[in-house]
This record gives sequence, structure tokens and C-alpha cells, in this order.
Amino acid sequence: MKSQVKYSMEEFASNPEVLAASEDLIRAAFSFAGLEEASEKEAKKIVNDYKSKEVH
Repeated sequence: MKSQVKYSMEEFASNPEVLAASEDLIRAAFSFAGLEEASEKEAKKIVNDYKSKEVH
């Protein structure tokens, strides 16, 4: 089984178009999830989950 390449939060923030999000949103989503790195698939889920959170 091929392991997925992990990228750092800063790598995603430097290329925000990959996740269709702003640099700040990417940093906030990773911080909220408590992660420093993720595969592209995981990062998309992290960002989408963060975008869909309700604000109270």
C-alpha cells in the first residue's frame, strides 16, 4: 500500500489554491485540528470541516 505524502501546514499555506482556501483559514483549520502536517486529502477534509463549523 502506497503511503500518502504529508505536507506541513506552512506548505499548504504557501500554496492555498490547492485547498481552495486562504492562508489564514488554512492555518486556523490546522491549529483547530491540532495538526502540523497532513496529506492533501486529509488537509482538504480539515479545511472543509473547519469551513462548515457553526459560529456561536
